[in-house]
Amino acid sequence: MIFLIWIPSEGDALNLITPEEASQPDAPIPKGIESIKIEGNGPRIKIASPPLDKPLKVPFVIDILFEGLSNKSIDYESLRVRYLKLIPIDLTNRLRHYLRENRLLVKDVKVPQGIHRLQVLIAYTSGEKTVMDIVLTID
Repeated sequence: MIFLIWIPSEGDALNLITPEEASQPDAPIPKGIESIKIEGNGPRIKIASPPLDKPLKVPFVIDILFEGLSNKSIDYESLRVRYLKLIPIDLTNRLRHYLRENRLLVKDVKVPQGIHRLQVLIAYTSGEKTVMDIVLTID
């Protein structure tokens, strides 16, 4: 039996969200969320890129760092990334290949034009988790 393992290369573009997924009905937006919302007491989720305070051009870079306390271990298998639609769409498997140590780095991300809400979840091995909702606006 032969198993093929795909390892992304520098020139690979990631179509993170398809036009069909983008056309699905949106999940209700809680009051007060404009570009970012964080909840929980787990590892820190730090968005280095893309900038969330202005509209983005495609392609763009996703660079997310996960930082934990020195006495706690981050459970990277707990990482979940969801596209927040009326029925959420799990994007984790599309992104897991780009996770190296404590960094999720994708250099050539493509998504359809519009406003997209994503949710990132990460936890410690002890169970404490952090959930971050972010809003991407694509020109």
